[in-house]
Amino acid sequence: MPGEAVAGPPRTIEDLRALALSVGRDEAGFSLGSKAHDVFAKLVEAPEQSAVRSISELANQFGINPSTLTRLAKRLGFEGFSDFQAVFRKAIANDQHYFYSRQAGRLMAAPSVGNAEVEAFEQLARETAANVDGFLGQLDGDALQGATKLLASARRIRVHGVRQFHSLASFLTYCLGMVRSDVALLDAPRLGVAEALSQLDPGDVVIVASCAPYTRSVAEVARVAASNGQTVIAITDSRSSPLVPPAEYAFFIPHTSSFYSNGMGAYVIFCIALLNLVARELGDKALARLLVGSRAAHCGDEHRGWLTARRSRPTGLTSLARCRGPTQNLRLGQLRTFGASAQPGCERSHPNRSGRNAEKFETSFRFSMRLATIPLVTPAKVIPRCP
Repeated sequence: MPGEAVAGPPRTIEDLRALALSVGRDEAGFSLGSKAHDVFAKLVEAPEQSAVRSISELANQFGINPSTLTRLAKRLGFEGFSDFQAVFRKAIANDQHYFYSRQAGRLMAAPSVGNAEVEAFEQLARETAANVDGFLGQLDGDALQGATKLLASARRIRVHGVRQFHSLASFLTYCLGMVRSDVALLDAPRLGVAEALSQLDPGDVVIVASCAPYTRSVAEVARVAASNGQTVIAITDSRSSPLVPPAEYAFFIPHTSSFYSNGMGAYVIFCIALLNLVARELGDKALARLLVGSRAAHCGDEHRGWLTARRSRPTGLTSLARCRGPTQNLRLGQLRTFGASAQPGCERSHPNRSGRNAEKFETSFRFSMRLATIPLVTPAKVIPRCP
């Protein structure tokens, strides 16, 4: 392993995790080989296993020789592996979080009395719960606070993930867009990520997401974005992830699962919680945007329902919405003259319609014209497009 040994070893699990991050960012004053750094990161991400398993069991789990763990411990400044493992044992003994997680794990591991199909769901639920417990045990409050403020205040946010993480990126984009403006997938215009990155300004935020086996292009996006002055937030699985070095804030979500690919349940839960924090940070601004979005959806539903009901009729708003010329400047008085239907060309009126039908027509006509972006002008003012 290159470099000199650490002068004084960390004595808390939090210090060990901070050291693993610093090593990955070349900020620790010493370096580790890629394999050693990967093992170090995995040890601090699963302190329960690191505390109770023997050196041989851990070595078999990571596919290395026990002597590698001993050299790693000494490289970090410990007298040996036992001294290194004592930090994990102390963390487990002093933290009630791990006590309750162990109790919950025992409860969920009870034999199931259901059939094989139900047991498959139960197993995935247990694994997802364990992954959630894994990221809860290593959340950094300061990093969460910093990322939350950044996502609430940044001028522009772009989100990037491929393969499985494309769905997570889409989910984040949609939900962030509900409470703030200028949020999009990085390559939404389909012009390529290089073109999309070139359109960002320093201070804009790029969220990247990936886990092992990492997608090289996502790591490259993070690196280029950071070098261009954008702030990178990484959602990944390990402190040895290639997304971590360029990231201002990094969050680590386990994905161990019996699913034939990476388990995404814990990632979704993390994102939901982060979105709640951003909405709380935005406060009244988020509430206002959610209210506007709700009204817009309501208007759209009413309009679609009305058109469905009218679609079978040969005349009415469907034909009126296709009119050209005078329709674009109809006044409300003229609408009442039209009544409830008109032929293409807007040349025939139907004065025999009742006043009540005319009022209904007027209301529905407003909905139709809003969607068709045809301005309706009253003698005094333009009719607002949203109630």
